[in-house]
Amino acid sequence: QFNSLKMMRLVGDCTNVADSYNNIGVIYYAQAETEKNHDAFTEKMNNAYECYLNSLKLTTTINDKARMASTYINLGNLFKTQHKLNDAFNYLNKAKLLSQEIGYKEFLISSYRGLAELDSCNGDLKSALINYKLFVQYSDSVNNEESRKKTIQNQMTYDFEKKEAITKAENIKELENQKLLAHEKERKQTFIMLFI
Repeated sequence: QFNSLKMMRLVGDCTNVADSYNNIGVIYYAQAETEKNHDAFTEKMNNAYECYLNSLKLTTTINDKARMASTYINLGNLFKTQHKLNDAFNYLNKAKLLSQEIGYKEFLISSYRGLAELDSCNGDLKSALINYKLFVQYSDSVNNEESRKKTIQNQMTYDFEKKEAITKAENIKELENQKLLAHEKERKQTFIMLFI
């Protein structure tokens, strides 16, 4: 990822630079989650935070709302892990609002899940239940859409294969008919030759 980041910075590709920062942040965050040493944990969390901020600056500059929402979710999760619940709520709520605006269901799923967990930590069980229900609702919606797409794809594949099988059968029948005609023609010619 660091090499990719250098290359994208050289060519001035802001979108991919933002993605690289975000991905590097995710790597630091994942490493921090498994870190037993407190100082190493803090350092990796700080590195992740810096990367997310760099990504957010770029995505805000180019007004890429989907990438902004993704980074808000990452920041929210980072602060949730550090037990900075107010900061976590602010970022996850921003992610939710932005995801609603652009209609990005996958990010709404992550936002509502994070908000439900935060509400539960804060003892706000009513809000936790509301957010959890919305998390489940959007998860089911995305899964249903995926199932519907898969069903349509399977039907299209079946129709295509059926059409191909019919075409193949028709071609074989045509070839057999041509062979029969050729054989009949040859038989007639043989008969004429014998008659002559």
